[in-house]
Amino acid sequence: MTRHLLLTCLTLTTLASAQSPAPDSAAVAKAEAVVKKTLLTPLAEKESRRSRFSRVIAAPSARRLRITAPVAQVDKKGRPFFTFAVDVRRGFAFEEDEEEAPTWTPDAVSGCVYPATNEVFVKNGEALVSSDLLLGKRVKPAEASTCRAVVAEVARAP
Repeated sequence: MTRHLLLTCLTLTTLASAQSPAPDSAAVAKAEAVVKKTLLTPLAEKESRRSRFSRVIAAPSARRLRITAPVAQVDKKGRPFFTFAVDVRRGFAFEEDEEEAPTWTPDAVSGCVYPATNEVFVKNGEALVSSDLLLGKRVKPAEASTCRAVVAEVARAP
């Protein structure tokens, strides 16, 4: 009986220490606001100016922003950032008609946001670039340390 009690206590202690830290909802809200202001709103405005008769693929009928990591990560320079993904839906079926409703395309745009500096970076292949690329501007690839989380090293006993 004592062994079972000891094993249960050890398991509960391990589970309690292994849980991820609580998400900072204010920081997540700030990150979402930066992505909407810097990327999603200008992108929707740009797409609304396009001709209906253009041969370019039709703009999405809806976009959904997801912050994929609810806790800020820190890069090599010590700047906190959040990763995000934007899902898109194309088509104009009603929500009630589930059989014909267009499905969401997950991770159509993915990247990271630095809420402190209002910088948004998106993936272009394997490289990260400024979100201005999606708005039709010329950009250079981001620095190598951009959006690369630093993993804390555990000191080992000699």
